[in-house]
Amino acid sequence: MGLNINSDQFSTSAATAKAAASRWLRLRGRERRRARSGAWGRIAERTTSTKVHRIDYTGLINYWGHVLDGYTYTHRPLSLRTNIVRDFGLTNNSVIVGYDSINQLISWSAKESGGSPRLNEQLGLGFDRAHNLQYRTNGFLVQTFTCDPVNELTNITPYGQRTHAASW
Repeated sequence: MGLNINSDQFSTSAATAKAAASRWLRLRGRERRRARSGAWGRIAERTTSTKVHRIDYTGLINYWGHVLDGYTYTHRPLSLRTNIVRDFGLTNNSVIVGYDSINQLISWSAKESGGSPRLNEQLGLGFDRAHNLQYRTNGFLVQTFTCDPVNELTNITPYGQRTHAASW
């Protein structure tokens, strides 16, 4: 995993996710691991022990050691997730998460393993001066949120045409 200096994002590849899944058993003393058995296999979690405890890998591993459903997380120093790699055994995809200066989620962008964007996961969020959600976008779809003077949600207005694949 490398740090992209031009933005406050981390870059994580699918190979990194598979390496994390294979090495979760070989952890050092500063890390804690937990495994539970289930009907389909064992569920593995790895928690990194720094000043802030956080899970950096979780997955469902079958009895032969293959990942059926795994997630690798990259965090900011304050434990906010910036990258997620989802490993589904035969394929995977990745998510880049963006935050504003007060750590509110402002973007969520997912890609398939080949690099094509997941159209239903290209989200942008905007906030007003009171830090209330003001709008949410997904491509050409926009939802506007309106609050009253006591910061209670009063109206949600959708713009654009919704499709089943890009619904929220």
